[in-house]
Amino acid sequence: MYTSCVRAAFAGPYVAIVRELGFCPECDNDEDFKIEGALRSNRSSKANLFFNGNVTVKNDIFSPGATTVTIDVAKWDTVSGWREHFLVMPIGDLCSAMQDIGKDLVEVVVKHVKGFPPKCPVPNTIYNVTNTPARIGQLRHFPVLPYGRFRAHVLNFHAKRPGVKRPRGCTKIIADVSQTFARPTT
Repeated sequence: MYTSCVRAAFAGPYVAIVRELGFCPECDNDEDFKIEGALRSNRSSKANLFFNGNVTVKNDIFSPGATTVTIDVAKWDTVSGWREHFLVMPIGDLCSAMQDIGKDLVEVVVKHVKGFPPKCPVPNTIYNVTNTPARIGQLRHFPVLPYGRFRAHVLNFHAKRPGVKRPRGCTKIIADVSQTFARPTT
């Protein structure tokens, strides 16, 4: 069997380019965490997208032990559309995820969002997001995905009230995952 050759053709080191980022309109939730804004190219680089907008944090959603996170990923198929629940990852505590899985992303956010702390607790306020790059390199603690287009719903739930099924917040991310190419050395 030549399965290793096939695997190499669709999975490996990747770069993700966020094409859409924001609130999940199809999800009924409490809006304790909400991202609003737009992805745009700037004058110096039409190919690279940057996110500008606001992030609203309410009701101590970013307090240690207050919130659990589940990521529900759908994969785009050109024939049948979105393949729902392609990958469902119950991550656990939001603050632990920020320090472990999302550490690389948090570093980018801290750099581009004035006043956003590098770790929990995150104060309740509205944060202004400016010129945050939509191109994300491979995350150290995130599974390697096959190449293609993905939609992730990042769902935040009450950790201390497991009987409450309504999410505290939902963020929708649509991203293209493609192969990274090594730059030639001269």
